[in-house]
Amino acid sequence: MTRPLSIAIHGAGAVGSALAARLMAADLPPEVSVTLIARGTRLGQLRKNGLSLTDLTGRIDVFPAAVAERAIRPVDILFLCVKGHAIADALTEDLPYVTAETVVIPLVNGIPWWYFADTAQPRAVSAVDPDGRLLSMLDSRQILGCVVYMTAELDAEGMVTAHSPHQLVIGPATGPITDTHKRVATLLECAGVKTTLTPTIRETIWQKLTLNLATNPLSALTGASVAQISQDPALMSVARAIADEVKATAHAWGAEVPGYEEFRTRLRLAGDFPTSMLQDARAGRPLETGSICQAPLDLAAEAGVAMPLTRNIVHLLRHVAPGCHSSQTLGEPHERPLSRIA
Repeated sequence: MTRPLSIAIHGAGAVGSALAARLMAADLPPEVSVTLIARGTRLGQLRKNGLSLTDLTGRIDVFPAAVAERAIRPVDILFLCVKGHAIADALTEDLPYVTAETVVIPLVNGIPWWYFADTAQPRAVSAVDPDGRLLSMLDSRQILGCVVYMTAELDAEGMVTAHSPHQLVIGPATGPITDTHKRVATLLECAGVKTTLTPTIRETIWQKLTLNLATNPLSALTGASVAQISQDPALMSVARAIADEVKATAHAWGAEVPGYEEFRTRLRLAGDFPTSMLQDARAGRPLETGSICQAPLDLAAEAGVAMPLTRNIVHLLRHVAPGCHSSQTLGEPHERPLSRIA
């Protein structure tokens, strides 16, 4: 008899809900269970109405949806689908159900807390993990890094709309690709999520960060969608200049980012949607500036790479949704860009 396999998705925002809907509606093996962890009003919506997703394949309705306020059993695969500033609290809640065999997959934008976990002396990125709390929570071999190429919106009624194909790139934070990692990729593929398994996830992180940093702050400042940025020559020139600065920083850290043509193609493929930072600014929610903005600026400073335009654009974000930033020195280099874990 095949051992049961428990999947939990912590976070019922747009991306977490889209992922949960695809997995719950998929023809997965009978031993696989999928639970979506939600809170507050969103939990009530899901219990009352189920989970609904409209994507490029049509509409998916899951009712009743397997939802809970917290994990209720040991988890084999844990997707963390919350913003970077909420990861530590989410993982703390989930730790009682995380075993030594659990694979933890954080779907976060920007530079993740585990970026330097594979070095001889692992260290935390202070913009996202200032006290090293996250880095100390897990064995880094349990972490399966993830770069998200999924765009989605969650409306007030709880309906999720995805604007582009569901795509993820996953890869181990440390160590080689394992059979468990391959099984995760297979399950995602069965759910209609195109999944690439790579041994060089950090390079993919920089490639996605180029898109995030070139569009998120700009959209939050101007109110422009990704499509509007790509179609406006003035905005596109700023986005391209930011992308060039990110590319130089990535190169300094040993990662190569494709050129302008692929950058422009990626923007077009993303569809006409407000970036996550613009959605958060409109809703008065905290902006995901630590991992998308401050961390790469700190890494640039450590590598001796100038990012003057990026720094100025990011600095202006302090005037968007005032009080919604964890750092009062947003856009300014930290004196100690990276904190070291003994």
